[in-house]
Amino acid sequence: KRQSAGEQGRFLASESFKRYFSGYFSGNSSEFVTMFETGNRAMKLWIIDCLAYADNPDSITFLIRLLTNVDLDISRHAYSALKNITDTDPAADSGKDIYDLDVVKSFTRYRDERIRQKR
Repeated sequence: KRQSAGEQGRFLASESFKRYFSGYFSGNSSEFVTMFETGNRAMKLWIIDCLAYADNPDSITFLIRLLTNVDLDISRHAYSALKNITDTDPAADSGKDIYDLDVVKSFTRYRDERIRQKR
């Protein structure tokens, strides 16, 4: 039983599996949100980590909203996911906190550009 739990943990931590799972966000965003809202803390962090591979305007919006979460681990994971998606680090570049309005605006501009590209 312990070996199974260890294997499951390695499977869930796998970047390949996170990338694969993120591909389902586009057509199933409401299920992701429900899992996030009803899941325990570990599930919330895992979903955020998966979304680091979902360069989708809706997933970006979801992550942006988490930047101001009172749970600092959630906001840090959301920031890390957004950095991965956008390949930018606006907080470091500006010397501001990850929840600063200018940082949020930077990610919002990226999302808006993605929306324009999809039209």
